[in-house]
Amino acid sequence: MRTRTRIALIIALSTTFGQTLIFLVASILTGNWKLLVWSSSFGVLVGIPVLLIVMRQIRLKKA
Repeated sequence: MRTRTRIALIIALSTTFGQTLIFLVASILTGNWKLLVWSSSFGVLVGIPVLLIVMRQIRLKKA
């Protein structure tokens, strides 16, 4: 795996799951669960397509 592809994969994973974890902690601390639902949904909506694009690029590089 090339360095740029590896960096893109790390960024996509951290965007998708890291942001959700941050807002989970914020929701636990504040007790406002709407914060988790609204904030993490946008992170997942952006992160999943980017993750799929990166995984496609990894597959194309291996073939």
